[in-house]
Amino acid sequence: MLADFHAHSQYSFDSDSSIESYLDADNRLLVTTEHLELHNSAHNNMDDIPDFVQINRNMAAIEEESRQSLTTVVGAEVGYSREHFQQLEDILASQPIALRLLSFHAYRDHDYIETEAHRDLSDSDYAYAYFDMVLEGVEKLGSQVQVLAHLDYPLRYRESLASDALFDQYQPQIEAILLACARQGIVIEMNTKSMVKYGRECLYNRLAELVAHLNSPEHPLEVCLGSDCHRAQDWHAHFEQALAMVNAHGLKPISVEGMLERRMV
Repeated sequence: MLADFHAHSQYSFDSDSSIESYLDADNRLLVTTEHLELHNSAHNNMDDIPDFVQINRNMAAIEEESRQSLTTVVGAEVGYSREHFQQLEDILASQPIALRLLSFHAYRDHDYIETEAHRDLSDSDYAYAYFDMVLEGVEKLGSQVQVLAHLDYPLRYRESLASDALFDQYQPQIEAILLACARQGIVIEMNTKSMVKYGRECLYNRLAELVAHLNSPEHPLEVCLGSDCHRAQDWHAHFEQALAMVNAHGLKPISVEGMLERRMV
C-alpha cells in the first residue's frame, strides 16, 4: 500500500478522527499532518497551532501499544500567511514538526472557502493573485517544507475556472512554481480529494504531465499522493485512480523511505 502523506486527526480544528485511525501497518508508518493556520478565518480567526509535542507523545504510546516497530512522523499542513509571516517562521523554527506540507488556504486574510470575501475579483485576477502568492511562498519557505499540497485549492470554490482553460492560460506561472519546487527539493502532492470530490482530475492530469516534462537529473521533481482526509474512512481514498494517472506520465510516487529522508527533525 502506498503511504498517504496528507491526513488530519483530532489535533486539527476540522477533524474528529483519532491518530490511531491512521496506523499504516503495511508500511509500519504512523503519520498525520495537522492544520497549522494562523488567524484562521475558517475557525473564528483563531491561531490554530496544534500541540506537536503531545502528538509526538501520543504516537510513541500508540507504537508501544501496537507492539510493533513503527516510524512515527509528526506532520503539519502549514498555511502560508503574508500577514503573519514572521510569526509563522518563528513557529516552524521552534516546533518538532518532521513533515511539512505547504498550503495556501487564505488570501487577504480570508480562506478561499469564504467565497464572498473574494467575489470582487474577476476569475483572471483571482487565479493570477493565487499563483503569484504560491510562487512567493515556495521561494520564501521552500527550505522549511517538503511538500506543496493541493495546488488547486482555491479552484475548489470557483467552478467558473475550468481546469483545461486555466492550465492553458496560467501554465507559465504554474511552470515557474514547479521549477521553484524542483530547486528547493519540494515534492508535488497529487491530492485525491481535489481530483474526485471537487472534479479536478483534468487539472491534476495536466499537472502530472508538466511535472514529468520538467523533471531532470539536475533538478528532479517528485510526486506524492495525499487523500487530504479528515475522516478515517477517507484515508487512501482514490489512490488507485491517482496512481494510474501519474504512472501514465512515467511518474512514480515517492517512497516512504524517500519522504522520510526529507524529515526536518
